[in-house]
Amino acid sequence: MIDVKACLLDRSGSREPTRNPYPKEVRHMTTTDTSDFAPIYDSLVAEHGDVPAEAREAAEEIQREAAEALDWSKVRGGG
Repeated sequence: MIDVKACLLDRSGSREPTRNPYPKEVRHMTTTDTSDFAPIYDSLVAEHGDVPAEAREAAEEIQREAAEALDWSKVRGGG
């Protein structure tokens, strides 16, 4: 079984581990860290909500739904 979180289907059709294209400093940023880099971030969050956090939550929900949809163990009698 392929771990959806660890692999992506690339354009060539092969499955390779996900590679993060961003510099190491940016990869480990949280929404609280971003205010250090962009002072406007706090006002944008106040005006529009924490869009990155909402997108992250939506992505996690989609991953859970995809894992459930791709789980054939119940159909095969394994669960």
